[in-house]
Amino acid sequence: MYSIGKSMKVKHTVHNPNWESMFQAEKQRIQSAIGTENFDIHHVGSTALPDIVAQDSIHTLIEIAEGINLDEFKQAMVNLGYEFSDRTHKQLDNKFLPPFMTFKKLPFNISTAFQSTEIHNLILFRDYMLKHPGCSRRISKD
Repeated sequence: MYSIGKSMKVKHTVHNPNWESMFQAEKQRIQSAIGTENFDIHHVGSTALPDIVAQDSIHTLIEIAEGINLDEFKQAMVNLGYEFSDRTHKQLDNKFLPPFMTFKKLPFNISTAFQSTEIHNLILFRDYMLKHPGCSRRISKD
């Protein structure tokens, strides 16, 4: 476990083989509430990669098309039992993945973002790591 700043502790654990099926079940549950036409739901982060040590929450990204009613989306997520956080995330130096809303319901941690090249590249990176497990194992050791 290590700390980020003064307030957030991050716990790492060995990969749980149930994370993917848990993600798929929650994805279906979310899609039932918000639909599929204007949203893409992705399993991202360390729990999406089976060969590395991971944080112990399932990171999910909901990619949102422009023009949707964000208040209705937010209410649908709250109705599913998610806690909404209006805490703004610090944008990373390289402007990578700045989520504009977050929702949490253990073991899920969900970020949202509008569809963009950066999001597309994040998904491509995840897919590359899944196809090349040796790379993810090397990253996990560093």
